[in-house]
Amino acid sequence: MTGLSKRPPKLIPACWSTERLTVREVSPEDETAASRLFVEAGPLPEWTGRSAEEGYVGRVLKGNPDVPPGGSADRVRLQLAWLREEDGAARPAAILELYHGYPGEEDLYIGYFGVDASLRGTGIGRELVEGIAAQAEALGFRRIRAAVDLKNWTGLRFWVTLGFAEAVKVVGDAVLSASTFGQIELARRLG
Repeated sequence: MTGLSKRPPKLIPACWSTERLTVREVSPEDETAASRLFVEAGPLPEWTGRSAEEGYVGRVLKGNPDVPPGGSADRVRLQLAWLREEDGAARPAAILELYHGYPGEEDLYIGYFGVDASLRGTGIGRELVEGIAAQAEALGFRRIRAAVDLKNWTGLRFWVTLGFAEAVKVVGDAVLSASTFGQIELARRLG
């Protein structure tokens, strides 16, 4: 089925965990930390032609997230992944935005995924993606999608290595140059 369903969405839990991470929906108390991570871990202007929107987390908390055409805010989860430290404390490690049921009812779309720069290369991103996949599969989703900027070679390697090997869509400028941009949408089948 393609298109956006009007049925109540199946949603990844508001709080879940992996071996080293506690992942929970961003709350007003988290706004400062989440906003910092959203901007700092986000796409670079040289990849996209623009910076991450500084006020986006606040906009989501007010119920106004970005949604696909015909989409609705009740299908969005903006979550912060907290790395549990040995002393019992936790620190923000990653931020992710999920859209449930796009482009089809059996698809989970990762609209945003950013890991703190100091934690890249530690396996946190891989652990988080595998956790998302496990949660999605438990809810009956059949595929996860993620869009990657074509100039983000590190990101492309990351997603392909994690099984996002099906190219389902390419969008962007028609000609390659320093001032043109594009994205590829990759998919990983579940189950």
